[in-house]
Amino acid sequence: MNKDDMIRKIEEEAAGIEIPASLSPEAVRQMLEEKGSQIRETYKDDPDVPKEEETPVLSMEEVRRKAAARARRRKTLTLAVSLAAAALVLAAGVRFFRPRMGSSAPASAGDAVYEEAVMTEEAEAETFNAPAKGSLEGSVKLSDYMTPAADYEEIYQAVREGQESAREVLDGVTAQAKEYEAVTEESPVENTAGAVTAADHSDTNIREEGVGEADRVKTDGSYIYSLSTDQTALVITAASGGDLSPVSEIRPDLGTGAIWEFYLSGDRLLLIGNYYKTSMIQTEEDTFSLTSLDQTHVITYDISDRKNPVQEGILTLDGYYNTIRFYDGFAYILTTAQSPFHTPLTERYEEEAFVDQAIPKVNGVPVAAGNIYCPGSIGPEPALTLTAMALDQPGQALDTKVFMGWTSDYYASKDAIYLEIPVWEGMGQMTNIVRISYEKGSITPVGVGTVPGYLESSFSIDQSSDGYLRAAVTSWTENGNTNGVYIFDRDMQLTGSLTGLAAGESIQSARFLDDILYLVTFRNTDPLFSIDVSDPKAPKLLGELKIPGFSDYLHFWGEKKLLGIGWDVDEETGETLGLKLSMFDISNPLSVKEEAVCKMANYWQCDGLYDYRQLLVDPGKNLIGFEAGCQVEKGDDWEWKDTYHVFSYENGSFQEQATLDLQEMGAYLGGRGIYIGDTFYLVAGRRITAFDMQSGFKKIGSI
Repeated sequence: MNKDDMIRKIEEEAAGIEIPASLSPEAVRQMLEEKGSQIRETYKDDPDVPKEEETPVLSMEEVRRKAAARARRRKTLTLAVSLAAAALVLAAGVRFFRPRMGSSAPASAGDAVYEEAVMTEEAEAETFNAPAKGSLEGSVKLSDYMTPAADYEEIYQAVREGQESAREVLDGVTAQAKEYEAVTEESPVENTAGAVTAADHSDTNIREEGVGEADRVKTDGSYIYSLSTDQTALVITAASGGDLSPVSEIRPDLGTGAIWEFYLSGDRLLLIGNYYKTSMIQTEEDTFSLTSLDQTHVITYDISDRKNPVQEGILTLDGYYNTIRFYDGFAYILTTAQSPFHTPLTERYEEEAFVDQAIPKVNGVPVAAGNIYCPGSIGPEPALTLTAMALDQPGQALDTKVFMGWTSDYYASKDAIYLEIPVWEGMGQMTNIVRISYEKGSITPVGVGTVPGYLESSFSIDQSSDGYLRAAVTSWTENGNTNGVYIFDRDMQLTGSLTGLAAGESIQSARFLDDILYLVTFRNTDPLFSIDVSDPKAPKLLGELKIPGFSDYLHFWGEKKLLGIGWDVDEETGETLGLKLSMFDISNPLSVKEEAVCKMANYWQCDGLYDYRQLLVDPGKNLIGFEAGCQVEKGDDWEWKDTYHVFSYENGSFQEQATLDLQEMGAYLGGRGIYIGDTFYLVAGRRITAFDMQSGFKKIGSI
């Protein structure tokens, strides 16, 4: 029997497996809760383990929603009993209960908490792991949390420990499942606009000024670079006003993979693509799994002759692509590889086989053990790899570090990359923020700080000019959500905090302007807070503005105005009514005002709110551009319509300059807006349409 026939046969047999009621989600949850109670009883006298009253009642639905919104996932098809495997992963998660403790949560800065906090003192005392006022304990040593391995055998032993720990818990779950089955009888249970206006052409909307990002559409003022609709080629098009002409295309060999993004640096272009290879491995005697080998390829081209791009080098990294940042002539690539936890282990340590199966590789060479950072035991979370490459040394890795543990988001300043690693303890979430310094291709982990709850996006953290990290966090309590701001020094030691903000609400967006943080929370109204973070020991609330709806994205419009893009919401019912643009006057942070608003009723979709690079926000050019989708009546039915909207801001109000029908232009998979001089281009794959902005966006060319 060949491999394809075997896979087909296993799939057919697996499809007929009936899942016992004892392994239903509710039954498994109940059993895990009881197991957790047993573990808490075992470690009740351990000072490193939080007491039950310190642990909040966490909404798992909210955890799943937040995690799904931020995590890029890859699925591996396991041809075994799926719920048993899921229980194994859940059981392995219990390992966080001890190895990742070690200290209390970050503390309040005491007097920094403003007297008129929305949250009462009683509610503040019940904040998740809230420390005593005046205490600044709670920082974590990197060496206690995650240390480099001495050798590959140490990693092997950590994998073994993680697997054995998970198996013990799973055995207990399985035994209890049988008991429940018998009893129940199967009953159910950046601080600028990011645009380079000096050259009079748009650029990618970036997170941090001076730190470059890859994208899917770019221009250098003479050419437009865009990915084809199927993401197999990069297309170069000459653009001069309405004159558009094809120049060349680059089509790398990625097998069944695709080009995710690209970056342009003068006459050098980097394509970032994924390569997928599916294989079948035998995990036990009668169990096989289909797994996808993900590789990220960073392919560099010399495009000094746009008609004849020349490949210069390929950097190959194990794992799927997450993101990339560029600074000072160097690229820093983040990829995610499968955790060694899933590696079938032999009884005796066999280094060659273990390294070949379990250790991420760079250009085919396993990462050195001393560059792999891991906790005491390794669980099912994927391994994050950070690799540096000089732009003038294509295909060569200068440094690589691997971090065991799932990372939910990233933020890069001009000298450091911060990883956000969620940690669940009991039924509560905390986030470890790991600071990794970088300089000219050298990568050095520095420290880790812990905050209660989660960060809404990379805009929720920011590094000051003197190296302090500021983080805005939503955490859960028994009485609902609460929010706070935490500040860490360069070693990730906590220096100050402000807690008790907006009880019952959650952070929707944030933006730092020098030493002022503008923060939006939401329940049915949109409080826009202005917070002074200039003193790292004592952040202070300056002002608060409440309006209906909320802004999902904030962008500075010069130095005295703040643009918000988000949703209009019924103040009484909380029902979303459509998109909304707001312009806030922030000339006086003590008294922020909403200067203008533009409501777009019945528009329910705007991808730019989830990927800021898709937004065109350029105060210098007076342009705000984004794609939006709405439902429109068509006879007795409704149909979905995608449009691209261009606004300007004049005399205290939003002025719509153009509404461009994407379907009419054949842009069924969305469009991106860019400009060169006074010509606006709507780009959708190979299709590019040009409009004259000086004549009311009159169409002047297409290709």
